[in-house]
Amino acid sequence: MAGIIGSATILGNFIIPVIIMPIGIIAIFICKSKVKEPLNDERTYKIGGMAALYTWGVYCIIASTTANIFTALSNRGYTWLRIVGFTLSFSVLFLTFLYIIFYIILNKKY
Repeated sequence: MAGIIGSATILGNFIIPVIIMPIGIIAIFICKSKVKEPLNDERTYKIGGMAALYTWGVYCIIASTTANIFTALSNRGYTWLRIVGFTLSFSVLFLTFLYIIFYIILNKKY
């Protein structure tokens, strides 16, 4: 289904993805409803949480460094790099904000 959606989008046909996506969502819900046994345990959740935390940290470091480089280069005449640098900076800020919000919520819940 992903191939069909990607191909249709590249070709400029947006009707096919609008039709295929709900069909895929319904198929996933049907498949999930047939599973009776638990698929995840505590170890899976812990590994997923650690992977998400490491991914967030690596992204923040790389995006912040790249944003600083792009912003510095924009002063040398590459003005379009300032927009890219600010976008990366704000994405890091937004992800950090989301992390703090979810940490506070989950810390109170668990």
